[in-house]
Amino acid sequence: MRPAKSYRQIVIDGRLTRLHRVRAETALGRPLPQSARVHHADGSMRDDAPLVICENDSYHKLLHRRMAVKVAGGDPNTEAVCNWCGQVKPVGDFARDKTTAARYRYTCKACRNQARREVYATAKGRDGRQGMESGGTQIRD
Repeated sequence: MRPAKSYRQIVIDGRLTRLHRVRAETALGRPLPQSARVHHADGSMRDDAPLVICENDSYHKLLHRRMAVKVAGGDPNTEAVCNWCGQVKPVGDFARDKTTAARYRYTCKACRNQARREVYATAKGRDGRQGMESGGTQIRD
């Protein structure tokens, strides 16, 4: 039997609703707010998977980032996985970013610096001028 590629849905009051959301609402005893997300704590898509109710998408993404660190063999409290190189590194190797749930960028400083050097080299080679003032692309997460 092939694993499911999407979450199971059921029809309630003529609308398709994901089963895990119905399970969470039943356990909570009331409807979930629209912004709430339901996280499968074990990472599976099974109907009987343990669930965590997240207040918003940001917190849900934070849980996924912490799970990725744990799967990679790191400590989610002190380490993170770089999105570009895929290595587990101490949180101190990542720049701070107050706009993310984790409070740090998702790419390590070494990878961001390497990308900046490549953009700088491309911009410098394009028209002989140096740096970003020659129309280079800014690197963002």
